[in-house]
Amino acid sequence: MRIGQYVVFYDGRCPLCRRARQWLEQRQGAPLRFVNIHNWIARLRWPQIDWRHAESQVQVIRPEGRIDKGFRAVVTLLSTRSRLIRFFEPIFRVWPVRVIGQIFYHAVSVNRYPIGHALFERGNREQTSTGVSVMKLKLRRREPIDLLKGSAAGAIGGLVGALSMNLFQMAISKVVSLPQTQGEQEAQETEDQEEHDATVKTAKMVSRRVLHRELNEKQAKAGGAIVHFGFGTIIGCVYGALAEVVPAAKIGMGTGYGISVWAGVDEALLPLTGLTKPPTEYLASVHLNALGSHIVYGATLELVRGFVRERL
Repeated sequence: MRIGQYVVFYDGRCPLCRRARQWLEQRQGAPLRFVNIHNWIARLRWPQIDWRHAESQVQVIRPEGRIDKGFRAVVTLLSTRSRLIRFFEPIFRVWPVRVIGQIFYHAVSVNRYPIGHALFERGNREQTSTGVSVMKLKLRRREPIDLLKGSAAGAIGGLVGALSMNLFQMAISKVVSLPQTQGEQEAQETEDQEEHDATVKTAKMVSRRVLHRELNEKQAKAGGAIVHFGFGTIIGCVYGALAEVVPAAKIGMGTGYGISVWAGVDEALLPLTGLTKPPTEYLASVHLNALGSHIVYGATLELVRGFVRERL
């Protein structure tokens, strides 16, 4: 093995895996050696590889000899091609992010063949008797539409998605600690507090108008958590219903929906209602943090929704 070389064990029969290999090879970075897991000679050459699970997860031998598997292997490969990924690599090692990433990776891995065929091999060209080439598309049979089941699956996904947002923000706050001036640090803390207060203000407003009572500090904090998880469940329920009738709502494995919620709620609705300041008064890091949280929410929402929907 060459000095500094990464050895990648991948499924050479998978269209998605082959395209990922092409993408990596076209970009500059550390040298990569690709080994098809269906090559039986490789099993003798690299006995340290977990061949029992080789078809379910990509594995990478790093230059120092350590073996990364699954989601961690993907992060390792991307970090050899992107400085940005390399900079944020410690975040992907924090257990909440790692668990969510592994769930997402598993969902893609078990469906890699249909995903690969849908994206890169949409049809088979056949020659007709006249010699004209035609495209034979493979249409995927859709499940019957059931708004009730779809909404229920989406609600569960939304609840788990709201939890994943909190875990993501905890991981970010622990790992990313860039040096700031005292003024910038105070501004950041104030903005983070105001973003949290949006749910607390909503809880107080609902209690005041519906229950006709004021909440103390402890009750308001609990009420803010209820608003956060309740809202996540509600918009998850809406997403579940949309996914039943509009398949395009699932674009980007739910991340498109998460970005839409961020743009519509965080950047537009909350400032209009006075629960937060105008977007222009926040630092760019606050917007990026919120965007990342909603992307995590959307991806988790879709993964859980799909899992639950198949079993209803």
